[in-house]
Amino acid sequence: MTREPGPRFDETVVLAVRDLTLRVGTRTLVRGLDLTARPGDVVAVTGPNGTGKSTVLRTLAGLRRSEPGAVAYGPAVTEAAGGDRNGIGYAAASLSAPGALTTVEFLRLLARLRGVRETAPDAFGLGACAATPIASLSTGERKKVGVAAAVLHRPALVILDEPFEALDEDSMDVVTRQIEGVRRRGGAVVLCTHRAERTTDVATKILRLGESGSSPDADTT
Repeated sequence: MTREPGPRFDETVVLAVRDLTLRVGTRTLVRGLDLTARPGDVVAVTGPNGTGKSTVLRTLAGLRRSEPGAVAYGPAVTEAAGGDRNGIGYAAASLSAPGALTTVEFLRLLARLRGVRETAPDAFGLGACAATPIASLSTGERKKVGVAAAVLHRPALVILDEPFEALDEDSMDVVTRQIEGVRRRGGAVVLCTHRAERTTDVATKILRLGESGSSPDADTT
C-alpha cells in the first residue's frame, strides 16, 4: 500500500492508525479506527465474525489500502534493514508456502531472503516436523510455521491472524513464548484470536470491533 505521511508520533511508537475506514464493496466494515502500538504492546483485535478483524490486520501489514484514514509506522519499522519488508512480520490465518519444501527448507529460504542468520526449527517447536513437506503438515503445524516465518527476522511489528487456531496447549505455549519474545526485545504485536483465555494471557490492549460499520474502542488491560 502507499505509505501516507499519516499521523505524527514520537520515535518510540511502532504503529499509529488514525480514523481508519475499511470497506468491502458498498459495505463498511470498520469506521474511525484509532490505534497506537508502542514497544512492548500486544494488541488483541476482537469482535464477532464479519466485523473485519482479518481485514484490519491485512491493512496494518500493508497488504491492503485504507480508505480513508492513515496507517503510519515508526522508525523501528521503516528504518529496518530492507525497509518495511523487514520491519513487519505477518502471519495470515492460512499459511501460503510451497508445499514441496520441507519445514526447515522453507525457514532457510525465508532466512536467506530476509538476510538473517538461519534459525533452527526447534526454536519454534517444529523439530519433529523439520523434514516434513509443508503440504503434509497438519493445520496446527502449518500455523506454527506461519508464526515462525513472521518472527524469524526479528521485526519491530508482528501481525498474527488467529495464531492459536488448531493448536494444542503445548503448541499454544510455544506461540505465546514467541509473542513474549517480541515484547521483551521492544517490538509490538497485533493479533486476532478466538481464544479468550490467550487474549487475557498475552494482550496489553484490546481493540474491540463492533457491528458492521460501528466505531471500535481500545482498552488497556
